[in-house]
Amino acid sequence: MTYHYDSAVDYHKTHLSFDELAFQLGLGVAVETAADFLKQLPIKNDTVDQYPILTPAHFAIAKLYPDFFAEIVCETFLSGQSFYPTEKTWRPFICCTPFLMLGPKNFLANLQKLGFKTFGQWWDESYDQDADLDNGKVAIKSIFRTLQTLSLMSRSELEGMYIDMLPTLQHNRERFMNLEPQEFRKIWP
Repeated sequence: MTYHYDSAVDYHKTHLSFDELAFQLGLGVAVETAADFLKQLPIKNDTVDQYPILTPAHFAIAKLYPDFFAEIVCETFLSGQSFYPTEKTWRPFICCTPFLMLGPKNFLANLQKLGFKTFGQWWDESYDQDADLDNGKVAIKSIFRTLQTLSLMSRSELEGMYIDMLPTLQHNRERFMNLEPQEFRKIWP
């Protein structure tokens, strides 16, 4: 987990999205929470030596993937009728990593329309339908429950689950490698 925010960088100052945080949490809580958090930034992982959103560095983070079981993808746009997958969505596909997706309602359903498989066989994905409820808090709580369940599993149980997931993971990687831009019309006819 990295947080590259640097108060000395003009781009970061203008893209803090504090107004959204204040809307979600309330102004008082947002000010207090953000102030405490911003004092600790930037937080970087030394294993990834470049800012991971800039092309081609956004895949440099892939060297960390063998160290974790699943990725929590927090997409750029979390609300509304949007479907805008970014490098954050595509990385676990390329790295054959299971994922939980924090995005707008029907994000997983839209991935499935593109021919990808998700992980409803292994955990509850109803959060995809709940993404808009209570400003996303319902989905976050559902994802958190899944993480709690996974955290209680032994390494051998997780390895067994991963082996069981391999056909899905390999399918998704292959599907990504063959995805054509015009296929997005399946989402927006």
